[in-house]
Parts: sequence; structure tokens; C-alpha cells
Amino acid sequence: MNRVVYLLFNSIVLIAISFIVNHNNGPMLNAVNAISLDIHLSLDNNTFDLVVGYNKQIRSLAPNDQIDLGNTSLPHITLYLTDFDNNSISFIQQDLSEKANDCEILLNQIVVQGQYAMWYVENNDCLQYMSDLVVNTTYQYIVPNQPIPDWVLQLPEPLRTLKIDMIEKYGSPNVFSQFQPHITLAWDQYDNMTAVFEELSIPDHTYISPSVGVGDVGNYGTVLNNQYALYNFNGRIHFQFANDPNPPHFLNNKNNNLISNLNKIDIIDLYISYIIQKKSKYSNNTHPSTTTTSTTTATTTHSTCD
Repeated sequence: MNRVVYLLFNSIVLIAISFIVNHNNGPMLNAVNAISLDIHLSLDNNTFDLVVGYNKQIRSLAPNDQIDLGNTSLPHITLYLTDFDNNSISFIQQDLSEKANDCEILLNQIVVQGQYAMWYVENNDCLQYMSDLVVNTTYQYIVPNQPIPDWVLQLPEPLRTLKIDMIEKYGSPNVFSQFQPHITLAWDQYDNMTAVFEELSIPDHTYISPSVGVGDVGNYGTVLNNQYALYNFNGRIHFQFANDPNPPHFLNNKNNNLISNLNKIDIIDLYISYIIQKKSKYSNNTHPSTTTTSTTTATTTHSTCD
């Protein structure tokens, strides 16, 4: 009798533990379902060939470089990299298909940082908006309780706390105010990468991003494929408000405010409303020169966004 009670008690305990783990979506379940995905902007054909060519030159000068672009990994600009719930991939695909926009990309600085060599991208409203939008759209599908990397723990305050907070909520330390777009060109812990890039001559380069991809993550933050999605852009919707002292409110993330989830129709509607408001404001202005100048600015901005 005692043995029956003992077995029954153990069964109840195991069922209770299983329920708690599944109900709370705890670490045991997360570890099984987690998949690392990189949501990124792709390169056009010309830029792809250019970057792969630079990587080939780097590898000839730095034989210990571990990144082989064009063969084992794809050059890209990461918008959001984190661990997602593997069961949510179809939802991520659906959400992203409605929200992708192209951006003008300016590659303008080579940076060697630790073992990494990166071609930095000049951040602009469009790139920041795209990263923010992707994060806000998909972070609901991430695996919670992701570990804090050692390099984050070694950062000085208040940067350390900021990045830890981002990891705890978004699963990444490099989003919103910490977003720094770039293309990784090399990872090498033995060769002198600074000397390598002093020998190479890499001028600035500009292109229009043709698509957003979603792929598996390899070593050193590489992207192995676009296995899960590749959304080509139809038409150009650019957000370049560098000369506008009062950009649209839906692009304002200076205080790390979350931008609401918007699809292309929402964005166009908001932008048209923004232009109408500006024109209405300036048409009521009693100073003729101010009216003319401001209206021209709004019209010019609209033309660059088409």
C-alpha cells in the first residue's frame, strides 16, 4: 500500500513540474525550441560582388581570417539578431512580409575592433526605422531569459545596464539606440588586421538595399543563408529627412520610444498626412518667403521618398 501511495505521489509531482515548466515557458522548453535567426538587409549584385572581392583580398593578406563571404556565408547588414522560438517562424515570415522597405546605404568607414573588421554603414532615418520596426514586429516571438554575454558584463556603466536591459527585453544588446549597421568583412585573432586595411584601398560605396532576408546564424555572427525568407522590395519608399528640422513623429526614436507596427499602407498614409499638415501650416504663415521655402522643402522630401 505504501509503495502505491509513493508511486502515485511521484507521478503527481512529475505532472505538476511538467505543467509549471510548460506554463511558464521556462529555460528547459526554450533550449529545445530556440533557433538563432538574423533578419538583415541584403546587398545588390554589384555590392555583393564588391564585398566578396574585398573579403578575398583580405583572406590573401590575412590567412587566418575565418569569414569566407560568398562561399560559406553571405555579406549582409543585420537589423536584428536573436534567438527565436522555432515554432514562431511562420508568424515572423508573415509579419515581415508586410513591413519591409528599402533604404539607401552608404558604406563609409572601415573599423577594426578586436578580432572583427567591419565596413560601417552611415546610419540614417530609414535604417534606424527599419531596425526598430523589425524589432518591434518580431520580439514577441523571441526566447526569453537569454544569457548576458561576457563582453556586455565588462562594459562600463551606464552602457552595461542599458545593454542588459535590452537583452532581457529584446534578446539583443544592439537595438534601438545601440543599433550600429555594418558589414562584417573579417574575423581574425592572429593577423594584424589594421595593417591589412592600410594596404587595401576601400573607397566609400552607396547602394539601394534590394531585399530583407532571414537566415541561420553561423560562427562570428555570420549569416549562412536566406532559408526562412527573402522579401524583394517593390518600389522605393525612402525616408530621408536629414534636412528637415521636424521629421515625422513616427520616425522619432531619439528617446528610444517604440515605433508602432506599421505596414507600407500605414506608412504612406502617415507620410501623406504629414505632408498635408506641413503644407497647411505653411499656407497659413503670413511671411511669403517662409511659406515658399518650407513648402519646397516638404515637396522635395516627398519626391525622395517615392
